[in-house]
Order: sequence, then C-alpha cells, then structure tokens
Amino acid sequence: MDGSTIRYYKTYIYLTQELGYKIGSCSVYELMKANGLLKYQRTGKVRGKRNWVKDLVPNPVTEFSFLEFDIKYIYVAGKRANVQVLTVLDVYSRWNLGHYINWSIKANDVIALFEEIFQNYQMPKYFIVKK
Repeated sequence: MDGSTIRYYKTYIYLTQELGYKIGSCSVYELMKANGLLKYQRTGKVRGKRNWVKDLVPNPVTEFSFLEFDIKYIYVAGKRANVQVLTVLDVYSRWNLGHYINWSIKANDVIALFEEIFQNYQMPKYFIVKK
C-alpha cells in the first residue's frame, strides 16, 4: 500500500471502530480525495516521455561491434544457494557467444571466457564491451 492508501484506511478504521460511524471505506477515500487530504494523490497529469534511455542503448551496425556481458543468478533448490551465469552476447545479432556457470565468478573467469571467445570467433580490430 502506498502512503495515501494507508492514510485513508487508518482514517476509515478510526471512524468506524473508535467513533462508531457507519461509513464505507470507499466513501472515506472519496471524501478525503475531494478535500485534498491524500498526500500523494494523482492529479491526472501525464509525464513526458523519457528520451534519455534511448541514448544509453547502443546502435551496432555490424556483428561483433558491441558485446554485452550479463550476469544472472539462478537459485538451486538442492543446494539452497544461487549459481551465477555469465553470458556474453553480440548485441547486433543477439547471438550468445559464450557463457560461464559457477557458484562465484572472479575476474580471471571473465578473462578466460573472453579469451575462449577470441579463439572461437574472428573479432574486428575495434569493438565496445559493456558490462
């Protein structure tokens, strides 16, 4: 519940249980809303579009020009612990170039995976790596 929901509900409980009024929770909410007593009520204004995210997304023009590293955690119920999965993607083709799975991933593991990718794929002279 957000702050305004809790506030109107507490008022509803106070009016019905403490003071003995017979009023519904929706009526309490509408009365408080009409009188501007809800702290964070929506005004109906629409926020502008957030264009800054578009600048953060790369626009690769060829394969292997922009690589993306991604680490996910997967819960292993039998061990009651998370295993880490490091995946390297080519952003242009969305191709999985390689992955490494272990209980913990160290810097040496990332370097070893990167070297394995260099051996399996012909990389261009210049490319961008995003973590």
